[in-house]
Amino acid sequence: NSTGLPDAGQYVTARDLDGNDTYRGRSFCQGVGLFGIGLLIDEAGRDRYEGDVHVQGTGLPGGIGAVIDRAGDDDYYAKGLIPTNYGDAGVFDAWSQGCGMGFRTIASGGLGLLLDGGGNDRMEAGNFSQGGGYYYGLGILRAAGREGDRYIGSRYNQGFTAHQAVGVFLEDGGNDIY
Repeated sequence: NSTGLPDAGQYVTARDLDGNDTYRGRSFCQGVGLFGIGLLIDEAGRDRYEGDVHVQGTGLPGGIGAVIDRAGDDDYYAKGLIPTNYGDAGVFDAWSQGCGMGFRTIASGGLGLLLDGGGNDRMEAGNFSQGGGYYYGLGILRAAGREGDRYIGSRYNQGFTAHQAVGVFLEDGGNDIY
């Protein structure tokens, strides 16, 4: 189409085999599905994922969004575009990092996955992130491996759920900080 974006219902995938990579975008990138499938697979390396909102494994209505990072010490960051409606100064909504999100009273949520295969990882996100579901959505964050990981969230993080949804946060082990 003329926009350069995939049509609704289209399957989009990106795969990187090796190297220390930086994935940088504002919104609707890094494994996001809206009436389709968005998949980002990174096989190895010390990687950094940067975004603001609806990034890093977000499944919106009719969609599956997934980031699968198989190995390496990785850094995930998602926040900074939409100030929260909760009145907390300096806090932003992210809807990221394994988030299945629907639009209340309009459309049920999709499936959002963030699967990290191991390494000393750091995940930082604003509200509604890190393995959560909202309005009939299903969000899963799975961190494999026994290394120490760090999880930083604002509100509705690390296995949250709201409005008939399912949120799953699975951490295999290690000396983690939440």
